[in-house]
Formats: sequence, C-alpha cells, structure tokens
Amino acid sequence: MARTELLLAGAIALAACASTPPPPPLPFDVRPTMTGLRVDTLAIARGLEAANQDGVVSNARRLESIVIVPPGADAGAEFDSLAAGFTSAARLLRGSLESDDLPRARIAFSQLLQRCDACHARFRAPAR
Repeated sequence: MARTELLLAGAIALAACASTPPPPPLPFDVRPTMTGLRVDTLAIARGLEAANQDGVVSNARRLESIVIVPPGADAGAEFDSLAAGFTSAARLLRGSLESDDLPRARIAFSQLLQRCDACHARFRAPAR
C-alpha cells in the first residue's frame, strides 16, 4: 500500500511539473550578462579550491554589482525575484571573502550556485 501511495504521489508531482507553463520570453538578451557571470563564477571556484580568496574578491564584487535586468526592462516578478536572490547571495559571498572566512565563503558560493540553478531551471531556453 505504501508503495502505491508513493507511486501516486510521484505521478501527481510529475503531472504538476508538466503543467507548469513555460516562462514568457525575456524582453532583453541575457546571454552577454551570463557570459560575464560565468567568467567571474569560475574564477571564484578556482580561488576557493586553491584557498586563495584574496585573488577573487574583485570577481565577487562584480557579481554583486552586475545589472542582470537592464534599466527600463520588465522581466517580470519571478525573474526579478530570482535576480535579487542572486545579488543577495553574491553580497554574502563578497563579505565572506573580504573577511577571509573561507568556510563561510564556500557555503555562500554554494548558495550562489543554487540561485543560478533555480533561475536556469525556470528561464533557460530548451536545448536545440
């Protein structure tokens, strides 16, 4: 009986995911911004791996200050919320790096990547 209930719950969850409407297209090209974010994120990952947080504070500052939604563009409340979460996580990461708190910086970096994944899961265009 428990197995049946579990399968039913899984089917309901799958149906709920399948019925989620696709997001509206963004009114701007986000790819150039994402390229810059990727460069800085990879540099921070390398710095954290080498335990050299001093070398990547400037990368974290750029992540924190990047403008994801151009002025005057309306990306919608969901995208704006995800972008704000990214900025908040980048702020925590920058503060951790500046205070030489490597364990906290690693946690903050993980949270930043979770924000990236959440936005990509919702807004990334399907593969061609």
